[in-house]
Amino acid sequence: MSLYSNIHVLYRPLSTEKIIIGTFEDASPMVGIRPFKATILNPEMEIGKLICPVYDTIDAANYQRFAREKNNIIHVTTRRKDMDREKFIVVAAKELNRFNSSGILVEREKPAFYIYGIMYSLQPEILALLPEKERRSLYFVFGLVSLVKVEEPGKGNIVGHENIFEVNSNERYRLMKASMMNFSPIAAEYSIPDHELNNIFEDYLGFKRPEYVPNPDKVPIVDVTINGSRHFLWEITEDSLIRKITSIVSGLKLLILDGHHRYAASNLLREKDGIEYTMMMLMEGGDRALLLLPWHRAVRNFSEHRLENKIRENFSIEWEDDTNGEEFYSRLRKRRNEYDVRLGMYDGKKFSILRADENAVRELSIKRVK
Repeated sequence: MSLYSNIHVLYRPLSTEKIIIGTFEDASPMVGIRPFKATILNPEMEIGKLICPVYDTIDAANYQRFAREKNNIIHVTTRRKDMDREKFIVVAAKELNRFNSSGILVEREKPAFYIYGIMYSLQPEILALLPEKERRSLYFVFGLVSLVKVEEPGKGNIVGHENIFEVNSNERYRLMKASMMNFSPIAAEYSIPDHELNNIFEDYLGFKRPEYVPNPDKVPIVDVTINGSRHFLWEITEDSLIRKITSIVSGLKLLILDGHHRYAASNLLREKDGIEYTMMMLMEGGDRALLLLPWHRAVRNFSEHRLENKIRENFSIEWEDDTNGEEFYSRLRKRRNEYDVRLGMYDGKKFSILRADENAVRELSIKRVK
C-alpha cells in the first residue's frame, strides 16, 4: 500500500495567470514555498469513481479496475503497461484537455496552501508488529500541500534516499511538460519537535486528531474514501496564516519519502524549461499518525548460492534465531547512527539480522551526494 492515495491535487506550472503568488518571497537559501491555485476533480461529481492511487503503485489488474470508468484520472496519470511511452504522452495530454473542457477538472479561485488529511486503520496482523505504544484503532495524519522550490538533488535542503531509473524520470518529465501539470504531490518529511505546524492545522480546523468533528466554517473541498482510507483536502487562503506557515517551513530540511522520480522530473523542468517550483506534500516525521511500515519485496529467479556470496561480501550476520520473531523486529528497529544499515531475513526456518559495513555505507553516501 502506498504512503498515500492520490486524490489529485494538480498544479499548472507554466500558466502564470493561474499562479497568483502575491508578495510571498522565497526564503532562499532555505526551503522556498508558495501557495497556489489547485486544480481538482469536480467536487460536485461522484469523485469516488474518478480517483485512483498514485501511478507507480498500480499493477495491471488495478489499472483495469480504475480504467473501466472513462472519466477516471488514471487515463491521464498512469501509462498502461502495454502502451508505448510516447503514445501515452499524446493520449494523456488529449484526455487532460477533455477533462478540462468538460468540467471534470476545476480550478480553485484563490492561491492557497492545502491541508491533506488521511484517516486510516491497520489490520491486526500489522498492528501486532508495532511497538505497543504506537498501536491505535485509528490514525489520522496531516500533510501540507504547497509549491516548493526545486533544488539540485542532494545539494541543498531537500534530499532523497533512493536511486532512480532515468527512463522513468524522463517519462514523467515529458508527461509534465506536455500536459503542463504536476499530477500528484511529492511526499516529503520534515522534523518539528513541538509539532507546531500540525497544531496550527488542528486549531484551524477545530478538532484534535484522531477525532474528526465537521466544522461548517471549514468544510473540506474533498472528502472521499478509497481502499478503506478516508481522504480530506482543506484550503487555507488567509494571508496571515499563509505567511505564518511560510515562515515556519522556510527553515526546515526535507527528506523525500515518496516521489523520487517525480522530483527528478521536476528538476529536469527546472534545468531545461525554467520551471522552478513543484508540488509537494510535507509531513511531520515525528507525527504520532505517520507510520513508515516495511515494504516487502519478493525476489524471483535468483541463485541461492550467488545470493549467499553477495550477502557475505557486503554484510555480517549480527543475530540469528529460529523462534523469536518479536525480538527480530525489535533488533531490526535499533540503529546506532545514520550509517547503521540493517536487513532482516527469514528463510522459512530462522530469522536473521544482517548488518552492512558502516565504512562502506559512509563511502556510498558521500559518493551519492557528489
